[in-house]
Amino acid sequence: VLFKHRQVIALTRLNARESGSSPQSVGLVVMPMFHLAARTALLTQMLSGGMAVLHRQFDAEQLLRSVETDRISVAHVVPTILYDLLRVPDLDRYDLSSLQWISC
Repeated sequence: VLFKHRQVIALTRLNARESGSSPQSVGLVVMPMFHLAARTALLTQMLSGGMAVLHRQFDAEQLLRSVETDRISVAHVVPTILYDLLRVPDLDRYDLSSLQWISC
């Protein structure tokens, strides 16, 4: 599916508004960059003046450590990633208090 530049910008603006992204936001990007969702997550942080933390590949515990240490506030993930995150043993040992918005 081809997307026009105008459509990507509109989606990015909508995403920024809905997620409450701001210059203080720290967004997580864990999906492949060729995927529209990953590009939108990255562009959302750029548009809002926030910071994006990119992960080369998905590892549930590494991602949770990143939320804790990088103070991730906005995360765009696919449902299977969210499912795997919620199944990590001792999930409550991670400080996830910085997370304000998660989308699937």
